[in-house]
Amino acid sequence: ISCSLVGSEMCKETGLAYVTSVGSHYIHGKASGVAENKTVTVTLYKQNGNDWDYIDSVSKTGNTSTVSTGKYITITESGIYKVEVRGTTHNADGTVPYLYDVKV
Repeated sequence: ISCSLVGSEMCKETGLAYVTSVGSHYIHGKASGVAENKTVTVTLYKQNGNDWDYIDSVSKTGNTSTVSTGKYITITESGIYKVEVRGTTHNADGTVPYLYDVKV
């Protein structure tokens, strides 16, 4: 999954996947563009009524054209989950949400 960050050449990818060989879910994100200092943060939330409860996050900073990060997480309850990826550079900042209906 990719998208453009308005006002920048940065592209972000994000996701939530179940990794059968590990027996766990994995959140991941990627920011790419020109080689410059950039940070990508991936945050997982679970829907609770009209609110979103924070579950976990992972972040990485690098001074390359692509910075990616990920983390194995344990999901024990079915429900609607949101993964947000945030990409930041010295002159751009953007966040994109993705929704997942998880059954466990």
